[in-house]
Amino acid sequence: MTQSTFEVNDFFGWFSNKFEWFTLWLLAADENGLVSKEAVRSAYDGSLFYKMEVSASVGEWKDRSSR
Repeated sequence: MTQSTFEVNDFFGWFSNKFEWFTLWLLAADENGLVSKEAVRSAYDGSLFYKMEVSASVGEWKDRSSR
């Protein structure tokens, strides 16, 4: 998915693209290590952190450091 938009000598773009997706994976991956479409959409529309806050207050947020 990220490979199709690469420019040949844009090393900063390569790094920032992979870093963005890796950060999203760290924040929004489920127990199986998959990121849902809804999580990707909420990252782009800006509601991911609000949803994470609500799930943390309810107690659904699990510690991600055990990965």
